[in-house]
Amino acid sequence: MERLTPSEWRKAKSKTIVDCAEALNISPMTWRKWEQQPSLIPIGKAEEFCQFLGIDASVVCFLP
Repeated sequence: MERLTPSEWRKAKSKTIVDCAEALNISPMTWRKWEQQPSLIPIGKAEEFCQFLGIDASVVCFLP
C-alpha cells in the first residue's frame, strides 16, 4: 500500500480537520499545524490518529 501523508489519509477517509482534532483531543489549529509539518506529531498522537482512521502507521509518511 502506498504511503500517504496524514493530510492525504484524512481526506481519503473523508474526515475533516475538526474530526481528527476531536478524536485526538487537540485543537483544530494544532492539527492543521501538524498536517503542515507531520514530523511534529508526537508518537502517541500519531498512533491515535492511525487507530482513528483504521490504518497501520507503516502506511503513513510522517517525514517532512
